[in-house]
Amino acid sequence: MPSYAHNDFEWWRNKLGTVGERVFGPAVSRHAVALLNDLAKAPDHQIEATDMQAFGRLTRTPIKYLPRATAVLTRSGIATAVLGRPVSMRLLTERLARRKNSAQAQRGRLSKSERQRVIIENRRRCAHCLETFSPTDLQVDHIIPISVLGADEPANWVVLCKPHNRRKWDAFDRTFIRLYRGHDITRPVGLRFRAGYFWPVVNGVLRLDSRGDWAAERLG
Repeated sequence: MPSYAHNDFEWWRNKLGTVGERVFGPAVSRHAVALLNDLAKAPDHQIEATDMQAFGRLTRTPIKYLPRATAVLTRSGIATAVLGRPVSMRLLTERLARRKNSAQAQRGRLSKSERQRVIIENRRRCAHCLETFSPTDLQVDHIIPISVLGADEPANWVVLCKPHNRRKWDAFDRTFIRLYRGHDITRPVGLRFRAGYFWPVVNGVLRLDSRGDWAAERLG
């Protein structure tokens, strides 16, 4: 017998479809719902594989969609996942009845020096409205939210004024961020999955962190 109510499970199927499409698009949304179905049928509601490729074959999820589909489930708070070697994903059936986002993803504590560094790099300008503010009126946020497996590292940090930080909230909008490290963004922000997290692609360059310093990888 399932360890959850059918109505609760169907509610989450519909919810994940809506959330996935809004955050990552319809293709990812479909695969997220398919992963939920697989987890519901799996022994102890858990699936494991030796690596990402094996996990993708096991769940019939194309590898290019797997990290984002997984992020949709972990964002909801009804599943946990480790994307590495090995790969594992588990459905938290006890949370299905809550019918609300239970994700506990939280950022690490940002030091004063780290905050100042990002603000200076961005010339005290909001990355959305491009206006200049005093440091006390600026906040450091994530381009790709940590609730969808965004890296909690400087390369994924962005400076926003307080009103636009509230407006962005916990969403990934490819066109919302218009400034990165003081330079204009000329195309929608993308994302790539590396070392267990999503990192932003800004103006065709994958932004990564290496030993605490800014690093970049040009794509294409």
